[in-house]
Amino acid sequence: MKKKSNTRGHIWLLYINRLGTGNLYQSTEPLGLKALAAFVEEKGYSAYVYSGSVHEAVNMLGITSYKCDDETAGKTSGVSENIPDAVGLYCDFETLSAVESFSRFIKENTGIKVFVGGPQAVALDEGFLKASKCDAVVRGEGEYPLYELLEFFIKGIGKIEDIAGVSYVDFSGKYVQIPQRPPIAQLDLLPVRKSGIDGTARKMAGNYSILTGRGCPFSCAFCYEGSVSRGVRLRGVENALSEIKQALEFNPNIKYIWFADDTFTLNPARMEAFSKGLTELRKKYDFVWFCECHPSTMIKWPETLPMMIDAGLVRMQIGMESGDPGIIKLYKKRASLDDIAAVVELAYKSGLPQLTGNMIIGGAAENKNTFKHTLAFAKKLIDIGPGMTDITSTFFIPLPKTAITESPSEFGIKILDPDSYTSIGDMAVIETKSLSRERIITMRREFTRQIILKMNYVYKKGRVPFQRIVNEFAINGNYCLESNWYKTVYSQDKFAGGYYKKMAAGVFFDKSRISDAELMNRCPAVSVRHLEMMTLDDGIPKIDGYVLSPLEYSLISKCSGNFSLSSIFEEIFVFFERNYRSRNEFYRTALKIVKNFEKKLWIGYLKNQPDCLNYCSEPVALELNLYGINNGELTPSDVTPDCGPKIIPAIQSIIKMNNYSEFDELRRTVEKKLKSGSKIVTGIISADCSKTSIDEIQKITEMAVSLVAKYPGIFEAFYDDKQFYGTAFEMTAKYESYAAAWQAAKSKVLAGMERAADNKKIDFKTILAHFELREFSGVSSVYYDKIFFARPLLYNYFTIMSRGAAIKTAFLNKDAGHTESSLRPQRTMAIWLAADFSGGYPVIGRDVLSPLEYELLLYCTGKLTLEKIYGIMNEKFSKFFDGFNELKQTINRVLLDFEEKYWIFYSRI
Repeated sequence: MKKKSNTRGHIWLLYINRLGTGNLYQSTEPLGLKALAAFVEEKGYSAYVYSGSVHEAVNMLGITSYKCDDETAGKTSGVSENIPDAVGLYCDFETLSAVESFSRFIKENTGIKVFVGGPQAVALDEGFLKASKCDAVVRGEGEYPLYELLEFFIKGIGKIEDIAGVSYVDFSGKYVQIPQRPPIAQLDLLPVRKSGIDGTARKMAGNYSILTGRGCPFSCAFCYEGSVSRGVRLRGVENALSEIKQALEFNPNIKYIWFADDTFTLNPARMEAFSKGLTELRKKYDFVWFCECHPSTMIKWPETLPMMIDAGLVRMQIGMESGDPGIIKLYKKRASLDDIAAVVELAYKSGLPQLTGNMIIGGAAENKNTFKHTLAFAKKLIDIGPGMTDITSTFFIPLPKTAITESPSEFGIKILDPDSYTSIGDMAVIETKSLSRERIITMRREFTRQIILKMNYVYKKGRVPFQRIVNEFAINGNYCLESNWYKTVYSQDKFAGGYYKKMAAGVFFDKSRISDAELMNRCPAVSVRHLEMMTLDDGIPKIDGYVLSPLEYSLISKCSGNFSLSSIFEEIFVFFERNYRSRNEFYRTALKIVKNFEKKLWIGYLKNQPDCLNYCSEPVALELNLYGINNGELTPSDVTPDCGPKIIPAIQSIIKMNNYSEFDELRRTVEKKLKSGSKIVTGIISADCSKTSIDEIQKITEMAVSLVAKYPGIFEAFYDDKQFYGTAFEMTAKYESYAAAWQAAKSKVLAGMERAADNKKIDFKTILAHFELREFSGVSSVYYDKIFFARPLLYNYFTIMSRGAAIKTAFLNKDAGHTESSLRPQRTMAIWLAADFSGGYPVIGRDVLSPLEYELLLYCTGKLTLEKIYGIMNEKFSKFFDGFNELKQTINRVLLDFEEKYWIFYSRI
């Protein structure tokens, strides 16, 4: 990160949010802030753009302690000297609360000037200015207002009342709002921000976003951009391509370019020019791209789509919104359902890999019938584009200044929570004439379930073309893109995942065009390792519950990639000869079985042979060698993120377990590691098949299980079974019994770890250590991968905790100026997925929520302090309690229970 120390005229431009509330900064770039930075730097100021979480922004300021009260306003308390003169905060609907509280935090602890802009700025009034204590709000395009604000506040030049588009509170306490200036007409005259000079917490470093125009010509009733923008202004194609080129020159590893325009395909000549330019760039750089289009433009110019696909377009988004024609008309989409279906058909026939669209569940005039229409239409689109159509859903969001937000009754809705205090994108904030917010939540969950079922049905019926599936895995492998087809359909099947991954990588080949005679000379290999696909319980080989016949078992065991199909048949024929009238009959039977194996995706045929051993190998689940084992301890490397150095001590220790180990010796070793500061001890169990007996395997397993029980969450065991990798499955009694013993042993140890988690024997700090190990070292413990990952509430909760974005009230340091009432309770994003409203009341797991519990959970979004929540609950429930103190004590007990269940955590800002 490049910062300027005490340089006059230095500004940070930040796009921040609380962790767990969408985190769009992880997948998108702050394009507006980058444009502002380029503009003010051209005017002589220095600027730094950062996108990340609120707590990372706090660390950047270097404030080591703080109090959020009026007594400390304007004072610094352990503030870094390396701070800017001004901070600009991007504010949208989802980040409003975070921006407000962070702005107040800055003003109460530093002398930094704070400006707020972004799409939500049109709705930021006097109340926001006073609550946030920011110096000014900028409405509309920010280049000139920001520059003039810096001139006024930093250099004392000009008058604030002359800055168009600015709102502020003057020295007398009066709210002032200056009319906006006209939008910038010639975008090509604006400077372009160079790559590599800003910071981000984004995890998609291989992505690059670009905006080639501003505004939208359409006026959809629910959309902010079409409601407030005044016409469309476009950059020149060469101007935009030059920005992409300089980004690729700086970072040739960019794999995915995201055209962020609300509607990219407004002009066919422009699309042709972009396609030609991108095609030229792709001759040197390997990337693909995304854009959004309005259905009407693609219907009007269908010839542009194949051209764009040839130029690298792999994913396109179109507006869908609803499957009910009446609602589409209300939304003023300027595109019919037939238009949408026609675009899907065009995209599919043109070979577009991924087409995505969004449905608003519980929007304008929604009822049970309109929902059925939307669900049926979504399924129809999947039928039109099997393997391509990728449909998501959202709730209606009351964005400012849109037609629906301005006149909700005209659209058949009632906005229950205009400020969205009860939602972080996980809860409906409206109701319709016939649907409650709880019913809308249930409908959206049902929509998602039905869409996934439909996709799986289409896939299992074989309606997704083979090459489309292969292309999905190739796109993921080469460009890290995951459609819902990839995530929720293909990858959920371990055999499909293994088979198509190898097919996309060129390890397997499509044998559909070769004859059976040619096939006999090819080498079949399993799509996943034998011991991952096959169980040998009680000496009966099974694959996913399917019991293998002796011949099937013999054939699958030999599919290691080391032998041709003919040599496998020849070897096995000797053992089954007496069961067949001729060699040809055996071959026909065996070939039919092997073809069925491939149909089930259990095997594929290697493209290159005969040196194919490495194709069957997969990396070990726990990659210890990535970080090194030093004196038996795994020491995470020091991490220096943009927010400053963060040194993590050795968290995990490694001990080796074999058939010579004794329990007391292992226990003493574990104790020694714990005393030395380790929080996790991983036992690596390794044994030589030729030297270890079944009894010795069982002995090691029992010791591991005992240590797991004695040190819940602290001790874990990992089976080093590399000896099985890439080798032919040996059909010998000794090998089979040995493999079965290993499978049973692994299951037994994991079951012990599951019990420890299920019985809540693992304490908070121990679980947190596993997540910190992953967060700061990139190393996954066995508990993290196999136990915690499968528990959504726990996983979400501790992921946030490990990043330092939240605190647990039991560890609240009140001496640092924190009080419980100033904290902000925030529920995990997974909680409403676990909620059931079908009975007319909320149920989460086995917990039936009381009205107070439900209302409390509604307001746990991180947007309100606990003090404000006390006030809201007092208004709703005071008549049921003997005074405010009794209500407050009850609320605290309920929240403590929520916290212990991992339903909520607390943030400071």
